[in-house]
Amino acid sequence: MKHELRLRARAIAQHINQDWHTEVSASVCSRLYSYLQEFDYQSIGLYMPMRDEVDVRPLISKLQKEGKSVYLPKVINRSDIAFFHYEEGDTLERNGVFSLEEPSADKKAIETALDILIVPAVHFYCGYRLGRGKGYYDRYLSKYPPKHLLAGITLGLLGNEPFPQDEWDIPMKVIFSPKDDDSSLPPLLTQDA
Repeated sequence: MKHELRLRARAIAQHINQDWHTEVSASVCSRLYSYLQEFDYQSIGLYMPMRDEVDVRPLISKLQKEGKSVYLPKVINRSDIAFFHYEEGDTLERNGVFSLEEPSADKKAIETALDILIVPAVHFYCGYRLGRGKGYYDRYLSKYPPKHLLAGITLGLLGNEPFPQDEWDIPMKVIFSPKDDDSSLPPLLTQDA
């Protein structure tokens, strides 16, 4: 079932209008930014977006101008990710797994938990994340849960579609999506910590 949902999301993403994507990304990031103001934090993990993900690059720039330390994931050892400090203008390299832009290999990974981690997903249901199927974030979160906030972010391409959770899945504290009226994808899903 998860595989079929990923395939369906990929098919939908191929038809995303760029203007819609830009507008939705700006709206979702604006709500995320407002929510982040409630936290005293210095380090935040974000990502370089794929076509079917919320574009957080303007948010990264804004947070850096405010003096926040932004970290981006990089696939290491083909089965794990680590987060590396990123400054606007740093050279990014394309990896072979998803052809993502990642920090260069000459930087050192952070070996402590980030204050806040924003995790992209294909889909969320009842707070649980449907990723790309490689388990990178699941393994990372089992070692380094964020100190203050674990938040999910999505374009919400699959609506209310349920999917089964696995025992290792970690629910998000908050989910940001373009859908205000979707009971399974609320923009601010809060759960007991």
